[in-house]
Formats: sequence, structure tokens, C-alpha cells
Amino acid sequence: MDAQTSTRIAHKIAELTRRVTPFGVRTANRSITVDVEGTAFTLLDNAADAYDELRREVLQESSWHDKFSESYIGRALDRVLAMLVRDNDSSIDGASRYFTSLADDFDQYIKRHTVYVALDGIRMVNDTPITMGRVILRRMSGSNYDELLGQVQATTIANTQYTVDENREIFENAARQLSVIKGAVCAEYEVVAEPVRAEERAKDEVRRIVDLFYYVIPYLYGPNFRVQIGLQGELQRSQRLTVAFGQEASSLHFATEILGPIIPFELSDDNMRIMEQIGIFKLSNILRKNRLTNKEMALLRSLHWFANAQTQLDREIKLISLFTCLESLLSPTGKPTRQSEVAEQVSRILTDDSEDRKSVEQRILLIYRKRSQLVHGRDVAILDADISYLTTVVLSILRSVIDDSRVLSSRESFHYSIQDQYLLLRPETSSASNVPPSGLPGNALT
Repeated sequence: MDAQTSTRIAHKIAELTRRVTPFGVRTANRSITVDVEGTAFTLLDNAADAYDELRREVLQESSWHDKFSESYIGRALDRVLAMLVRDNDSSIDGASRYFTSLADDFDQYIKRHTVYVALDGIRMVNDTPITMGRVILRRMSGSNYDELLGQVQATTIANTQYTVDENREIFENAARQLSVIKGAVCAEYEVVAEPVRAEERAKDEVRRIVDLFYYVIPYLYGPNFRVQIGLQGELQRSQRLTVAFGQEASSLHFATEILGPIIPFELSDDNMRIMEQIGIFKLSNILRKNRLTNKEMALLRSLHWFANAQTQLDREIKLISLFTCLESLLSPTGKPTRQSEVAEQVSRILTDDSEDRKSVEQRILLIYRKRSQLVHGRDVAILDADISYLTTVVLSILRSVIDDSRVLSSRESFHYSIQDQYLLLRPETSSASNVPPSGLPGNALT
């Protein structure tokens, strides 16, 4: 952190020490209580707001958010404030001294953590690791699991805080907890960060990979298989029974449904070849980059909204997510885009035939109007056919953008690049027609 920023923050800390209230006073609408090693006090109303703003500023004005969680930085600022209150010191020099010490510690933090995040709904056919983006996928069985267990054991044995017997008990408890991920697919992520922030960043990276897999799923599985992927514990599979009676005991109907995923997403050799064809590893390489272009960020945002649509049970929410996906891709600058502009861009990407373009534009606009009516609280019927058609359109456009490296790397206008393609990318006639999106109608764009 630069000296000017550090001085500004020290001034704000000193000001806050003059606005503290004795612990236990709660005569305000809003309060924040700080209690650090026996020094306790309260910040009320405007003082509480000022402290929240200070914490946000510290996160935004430095690169510390890469290494430290919001709660970690909050606790550190609590300690600085508490020491000043304990010393009865509200001077700028005192605040600067404590905050400079904290800043030096943060700047010099270099401890690296390796995080393992378990996944549900995915299966690896062997123990060979697979690199996706910034994470490594491993099946936690055999040598992979034994190696992880060994790391846990080595860490507990090295802890000199406890006796040998206590360390053995700690390891046995840890081993029992670790058994939950035995056999599961785990994402391994390594980063310089304190443990909580390392976990947060690992989960963020894993969710980006999950977004990529949701783009793949329609190419590999029909919708009836309901393939879903999530972090461990996020997916549920159960059975639902519905009973219907006719009037005057005239009929009785039982309906049983299986809810949740039917089969897992499998990282087999055949599926990996299809993933290569449809550009997953291009996207994986983008996720490894330190700095992304506007076009790349727009593509990743779009993939996120497509993935979000695939996880929704409600057709209305699914429709909104699919259109958000389109808008994210076709409006990478974030500026509002008219429905007619989006429909025109979609038609230009999908076909170079003027009649086909009109048909595509009209149908996109028709479904778009349903989206508008929906978000404005009007009753509107969202059909399965609407969702199927829009899903096919989005997949085709995503595929065309991923295949065309100019769209990802050119410094020219994103709009110019995407409109200049004039591609006919129906699932059954695309350049990889041997891997059409399973379960999606081949005539969805006609």
C-alpha cells in the first residue's frame, strides 16, 4: 500500500477512536461491537457506517483482497482500533504506527496454501489428474487419497503445541473427516493467501470450471438424464410421490418422480475428445490468464449465465438466464442493448440466408417479449419449446464465438467481429456435426 493511502486510512482510524461508545450501549438503530483481548467498545450509527466504509476502502485500495478475506482484514482492523482505545490514544501518529505495522505484515505475507474442493455429480474413470483452468482435478482414491492423508498426518505431527498423544488424536479425527471425500473428484488449487481467503478463491475457480462443464453437458447427454455438477453437498437426489383422487372415488392416480441428477458427468477419453472439439480447452486456457480482455470477460460471463440457466427448474428463471447470457455476450461493454439489436445479431451469426434471418429475428423477438412481460409482472406462458429453441440458439452462438479466435483476441470492435462471421451454426450442420447437443431439436432454428 502506498504512503498516501496509508496516511489517509490512519486519519480515519484516529477519527473513529474518538467516536467509540462504552461496551453495552445500544441506544442506536445500528451498532458494531468490537471485543479484542478484553478491550470492548461499540460504534453507533454514523460511526458504524464509517467503520464499514473504512473496511471496504482497505479492501479496495490495496491488493490485499487477493490474500486476505474480508473477515480477516476486519479482525485486523478491530485489533488496531482496540489497541488505540486500550492505550487511550486517538492521535494520528498512534494510528499510523499501528496501521503501518499491520500493512507491513500484510505486504510480506507469502504463505502458500493448497486447497482441495470436493465435487458432486462428476466421475473420473482413472486416477490421472486433469488440469482445467487454474485447478487440477483428481479422483481421491488410491495414491491420490493416500498422499493427501499423508500430508494431513505430517502437518499434525509437526505441531509442537500439543503432545504426541494429542497430535495422534487430532490426526485420527482429521482422517475420519477426510473420509467424506474418499473416492470423490476433488479440485486442487494452490494460492498465496490465508486459509479462509484461499478457500474462497478455490471455490470461485472451481465454479468457473463447473460453468465450462455445463456448456459441455448438452453435447454429451440428453435432458432426461438431468446431469448436474456442484460442490459437494449442493446436489440432492430424492423421490417425490404425488397422489390424485377423482370425484366420488371414481379414480386414483399415483405418480412417482426421481428428482435430481440421474447419471454423473463422466470425464472419459471419449468425452474429453468431444470437449476438445467444442473448445473447452481454449476456455480453460483463458481461465489461466492473469489479465483478461473485455471480450474474454464477456464470454466467461455469458458461460456463467448459460450454466445458471441449466440449473434452474423454473422455466421463467431459465428464460431470463438464457437472455442474460445472450446480452452478456453481445453487449460486452455492459451498455444496454435493444431487443431488436440482439435479435439481429443472433440472426447474422446463425445464417447468411435473408429469409432465414427474418425467421430467426421474429422468433427471438417473440420470446424476448415474453421475457419483458415476465419481468414486469405480467402473466405469460413460457413453453418448453421456447426454452429448447433459445438453448439451441445460445449454444450455437457460444460455439461460434469460441471457435473464432478473432473474437477472443482481436483489438477491433467486439460487435464488428461477431457480426462479421455470418455463420450458419445449427447443431446438425456445424463444423463438429458429429457431436450435436444431445436432446436438442435439430430443426430448432428453422
